Amino acid sequence: MAASVLLPDSMGAAGREPVLLLLVAFLVTFVLTRAYTRLARVRGWGSGSVGEVHLHHMTIGIVLVLVSGLIAVAVRPVDLGLDLVAIVFGIGAAFTLDEFALWLYLRDVYWCPEGRSSIDAAVMGVLLAGLLLVGTSPFGIGDDSGVFGCMSLLACHDVCPKDLPLQTQIAFIRRKMVAMGWK
Repeated sequence: MAASVLLPDSMGAAGREPVLLLLVAFLVTFVLTRAYTRLARVRGWGSGSVGEVHLHHMTIGIVLVLVSGLIAVAVRPVDLGLDLVAIVFGIGAAFTLDEFALWLYLRDVYWCPEGRSSIDAAVMGVLLAGLLLVGTSPFGIGDDSGVFGCMSLLACHDVCPKDLPLQTQIAFIRRKMVAMGWK
C-alpha cells in the first residue's frame, strides 16, 4: 500500500509520504528497541553477540542506513520502492540514534546518565523529520543558504549556554551562523 493513501493531496502533503513512513518507522523502532532493552536488562536476557563480541544494535542501524542511502542514490526508487527505502532508513536511524551516546562517549553508557544524550539525539531527529513532514524548511534546508544551519542547531546542545531558553539558544546559533557567513 502506498503512503499516498495516508496523506491525501487535500492535506497539501503530496510528495512527503516517504517522510511520514520514515518518521513512523523511526518512532516505532525506537520505542520497541527501548522497551526490549529495558525488559532484557530487568529479566537478565542475553544480548546479541557474534562469538565473544557484543553486537550493539547501532551496528545493524549503520548497515541499514548505508544500504538504504546507497539504494536511494544509485537506483532513485519511486512509489513503493521509495516508501520501502524510507522505512528501512527510519529503522536504521532509530537503531543508530538509540546508541548515540556510545558514539559520543566512546564507551557503553546506555544505562548511565550520559545515555540520556541518545534520547536527546532521537528527539532532535524526530523534530527535524516532523518539520520536513509539515512542509517547513528549517534553517533553509532545501536551498543553498542554510545547509549547515540544522547541523548547528544539533550541535547547540554542546555549544549554547545551558541556562538560556530554547528561543534564545536558536537566536544564539543564528548569530553565530551569520558571523561565519552562513545565512
